[in-house]
Formats: sequence, C-alpha cells, structure tokens
Amino acid sequence: NMGIAFWVAAGSPLAFLATLVVIFLSGQSSNMISMFGLIMMRGIIWDDAIVVGEETATRQALGEGRMEAAENGAKRMFTPVTAASLTTMAAFLPILLISGRIGDVMVAIPLVVIAVLIASLVESFLILPGHLSHSFGSLNRPPSAFRRTFDRGFEWVRKGPFLRFVEFSYDWRYTTLAFTFGAMILAIGLLSGGRVDFQFFPSPESENIAAEVEFAAGTPEADRIAALGRIEDALYEAEAALTDGAGGLVVTAFTTLGRAGQSQTDTLAEIAVQLIPGEERTIRTETVMQAWRERLPSIPGVEQATVRTEQVGPPGRDVDVKLQNAPIEDLKAAAEEVKTALRGYPGVTAIADDLPYGKRELIVEVTPRGLALGFTAESVGTQLRNAFDGAIATRFPRDDEEITVRVLREQQSEGAQALENFYLRAPDGTFVRFPEVAHVREQAGFTIIQRIDGDRTVSVTGDIAAAQNSVANGVRQLGPDVLPRLVETYGIGDGIGGLPGG
Repeated sequence: NMGIAFWVAAGSPLAFLATLVVIFLSGQSSNMISMFGLIMMRGIIWDDAIVVGEETATRQALGEGRMEAAENGAKRMFTPVTAASLTTMAAFLPILLISGRIGDVMVAIPLVVIAVLIASLVESFLILPGHLSHSFGSLNRPPSAFRRTFDRGFEWVRKGPFLRFVEFSYDWRYTTLAFTFGAMILAIGLLSGGRVDFQFFPSPESENIAAEVEFAAGTPEADRIAALGRIEDALYEAEAALTDGAGGLVVTAFTTLGRAGQSQTDTLAEIAVQLIPGEERTIRTETVMQAWRERLPSIPGVEQATVRTEQVGPPGRDVDVKLQNAPIEDLKAAAEEVKTALRGYPGVTAIADDLPYGKRELIVEVTPRGLALGFTAESVGTQLRNAFDGAIATRFPRDDEEITVRVLREQQSEGAQALENFYLRAPDGTFVRFPEVAHVREQAGFTIIQRIDGDRTVSVTGDIAAAQNSVANGVRQLGPDVLPRLVETYGIGDGIGGLPGG
C-alpha cells in the first residue's frame, strides 16, 4: 500500500547522508564515483525495506496486530536480510585491494556500498518497523476504484501469464538452464570477439585538444616560432574545412614554447586549443583532431607533432607501454621500435614517448695516458666545472642575505673549441693540455629521465579511436610479437606493461 511505499523511501535520505560522509572522506576526485555507487545501491536499499514491509503486511493480513506484525516481521527477516547485505559487502571488498591510480579512484565504490548497506540495515530494522506499526491502520479503509482496478489487473497477470511462464520454465528446467548458459556464453563471445565495444570509463566530449611538437636539437628559436605558426594555421584550415568557412569551432589557442605536458625543454612546444562546448556543435572533437592531423605540414626541424585530447576518468592513455631496467640509450631505441609498431595500426594516434632529446652534450673521457698521469673522471670533471661554471671562493653575510663569490675562467671561445687550449692540473702539480689526457665526443642528451621505484622508465603512449575496438585487440598482439624481441635485443627486464586489456 501507499504506507509501505512511503516508508520504503525513508531509507534513501539516511543512505544519502551516509554517502555524503563517504564523499567527504574520499576526497574531491572520488565524488563522481561515490554518486555512481549511491545510484547503483538504491535498488538494494529498497529491497531490504520491501522485504521487511511485505512480511509485516502478510502478518497483518493473517490477523496479527499492527505492533505485533511489525515486530515479528522485522525479527523474521533480520537473518536473511543481514546475510544478503554481508554477502554484497564481501563481493565489493576486494576492490579495496586494487592499487595504483585506478585503485585511488575505485576505492570510493566499496566505501559507498558498505556505508549504504549499513544505513539500509539500520533503517529497515530500527526505523521502518515503527513507521509500519502506524501506517497499517489505513488497511481497514475500503480501497479506491483505481486501487481495485489495479489489483484485479495485477492478479490477472500474476495468476495468468506469469504463472504459466513459471510453470513452463520449471517443466523444461534443463532447457531453461541450457538457454541461460547459452546466452551467457554468447554475451562473453560478443565482448571477446570485438563484436560489442566496451569502455570501462567512457570519456564525455572534450572541449580541449592540444598539439605537442618536438623539435630537433639545435633548431633556432625563430624557426621554431615560425613552425608553430604554420601548425596553428593548419588548425584554422581544418576548422574552415569542417564548417564550410563559417568557423566558430575554436574559442582560443595558446602556444607555449619550451614545454609540452609535464616536460620542459627548448626542443618541446605545445599548442593548447579550446573548442566551443559540445552541446553547441554537431562536429565531434575526434573529427576536429583528425582534420588537424591531416593538415599538419611537413616542416624541417620538427621531429614529431601529435594531436591529442585530455581524457576524463582515471589517469592513463589507451596505450601505455612501460620499458624499464636497461641503459637509457637502449630504452630509447626500444621505445622507437614500439612507436614504429604502433604506427602500423591505423586507429592508433598521438603516439609519443616521455624521453625527448634535449640539447647536444659533450661527453669527456679520460685517455689511457691521462690515467697514467693520475687523472680520473672525477678530477677532470671537477676542474672543468670550476673553470666553466665557476668555483666558490668564499661566502659572507650581508644584511639578511648570504653573498657567494664565484671565480670563473674567462673563455676565449665556446663549445668544444674552448677545450683545445685548456690546461688541467695533474696530481703532481704540473699542467697538461686537455687534449693530451682526455678526448671529447658529442651526442644528443635527454631532457628528463623518468623513474619508477628507482628504475629508469620510458613510457610509449598512444590513443585508440573509440569506434575501432578491433584496433585495441590488435595492439594487444604487441605483447607476444614485439616485446619479447625487445627483451632479447636490449635486455629490458620485467617492467613491460600497459597494453590495452592487459
């Protein structure tokens, strides 16, 4: 009756209050997941109250008094309802064991589930029986015309089509079980075979895209600025092509030279673009990105240019292959091979690694003669640093500051040429020309080296078009096809991971 329906809903505010407490404790980043957990648990909240309410109504119909029916109904349903709640908690508790960034986000779900189930039990057995003992007084009133019509229709469905369906399912129970298992196998096959797409955290339409540009080391600043201008012009060409010249897709674009994502170096740049809100346009963000990619010009000095968008949900890209436990040069070579393999899949875009080349470096090595004279790599490096970077002569305080006096050698030339006439002091006090005890080679250095648990790590990342689920299945083949060869060739350890679905 209406009394049961009203007091069944009484558990929702209590559960909602419990969820608010969990949201406060979980942090701002888990608010959306917490609300999702509350929505998911609303059915269970009502089920507990409905079971207690129906048992109380049945006892009332059998002749028990209102108070007696409410007490006996709650007592009889306490064990099964509590057991059902505990099994549900047990099913969600393993989520607390998930580690990493996904675990930090998903931890809100079991917390919400447990909080809501406890609130539901409190409401069903401590609050609801008291309400039901008062509400069942309305059962003695004659039902309305609508209620009589609804009851007749409900009884016809219950004793007619529904009863015949239950009897048929029981008489052909083995066929029913076979059909159920067949449907389950079909559903698993559709997912595993890629016939049905699945996204655990589908991202809403993004309003921000970015082009990350990597330049060759030594590219003049004027050339880099001009190249970024041409790449930005390609964006507006794509906008004009998609809108038939009307424009209006791009709100603004910001160009940053010397930084892309979390990396900072002179060889990197980023063009951040804000589009109009998704509800105000019919052109999808992916379409804009693809049109921009197709119009990216081929510019001398640009090593790589990728167009990507930020994804909502747990951090991480669709493809994130991590290579570890090898010399940094080998990790870079392995990353290039992984990027080449990923480019073989047409649905994979924004392929990049987080180990960009930086400025050219001079590598100094002590010759055998230098070692015989007593020079070491440390002593040579110390004298070079003091000469070119300066040696601290003294420090003294002045007011609230400490003044450092640094002595530098006046350089007659720059780069490797400055070392030709540089003299090093030997351990015995004599001076020897630098080229006689050491030699110099030049190579490209790395801007930043990432480490995970102290191990050098290179991540090769990429995005997969949402409409091309078969591509994700194909990329998983990198595991058995490409990565074992990298382990054998470069000696990469067991730090490989991050393939979709793996």
